[in-house]
Amino acid sequence: MDDVAEVVEADPALTITVLRLVNSGFFGMASRINSVSEAIGLLGLELLRTLALATGIFSKYESTPSFSIEQFALRSVRVASLARQMAMTSKHTRKIIDPVFLSGMLCDIGLLMLNTTFAEKYNIVRERSEDTGERITTVEKQVLGATHAELGAYLIGLWGFDDAIVEAIAFHHHPELAPPSIHLQPLAFVHVADSLVPPGRCNPQPAIINPDFLASVGVLDHLSEWKNLTESFNAATNDAKSVMG
Repeated sequence: MDDVAEVVEADPALTITVLRLVNSGFFGMASRINSVSEAIGLLGLELLRTLALATGIFSKYESTPSFSIEQFALRSVRVASLARQMAMTSKHTRKIIDPVFLSGMLCDIGLLMLNTTFAEKYNIVRERSEDTGERITTVEKQVLGATHAELGAYLIGLWGFDDAIVEAIAFHHHPELAPPSIHLQPLAFVHVADSLVPPGRCNPQPAIINPDFLASVGVLDHLSEWKNLTESFNAATNDAKSVMG
């Protein structure tokens, strides 16, 4: 951990992100954490890897008139943190909890790419969705040939992440399309978290909760509990605003 902390401390942006996250309302620490090594011990290496990746990715792009990197990063942290907390309250082990956090953080990375790299074309998608009332994923398929979830999953797969993470990202809007052979628990947590975290300018249409899918994986009874948990997360918004810098 000391060796890892030394690497993190060499990157001021990542150091700030790690300390902000562990001291935010999402983690509910009883006392303030000022040591990078202690923060890493609490977060774990998988979450640290997620933060390093997300910080690097988000810093590479600039906001556009129709897309705010800051708002996107804030919502990504909220989805990831809520999904992680849901997994924790469901008594899952870190083997599930860490991939859930990573999947939540990156579930809409396809939106980041489309809005910054293909902004003009994606504005057409957004405007058509608003004009027709069709779901954004439906219009993405019509105009681009793939949804932002599929694009994000493809990128994450190229970067060598675990299948459970790729699958959770690919199907988080439409979990009913996921084959039964995949890891359904991470997908369930990310699907619900993305549905419950309020939309923003950068994420105008979060997923719509599919109760039949939740019932099929045995977690539907937890939905009311997760909705109550979301309310406490909404109260932590001010803390979260500074997490990703």
